[in-house]
Amino acid sequence: MTCTDAELVDKVCKGDMDAFSVLIGKYSNAVYGVAYGKLGVFIPHKTLPKRFLLKPIANYPT
Repeated sequence: MTCTDAELVDKVCKGDMDAFSVLIGKYSNAVYGVAYGKLGVFIPHKTLPKRFLLKPIANYPT
């Protein structure tokens, strides 16, 4: 069974790092694309998607 993004975020808020890995895998290319579009250079830093997704998840109502 696959989870929706909302279900994955709920799991992340409860400490499920596997769910966070799924979100990172799903959205990392999009994060790199947005960064490239805004900055005009590719940033090959593995923590970029994690940092980008942590703030909205931290503000997610539980």
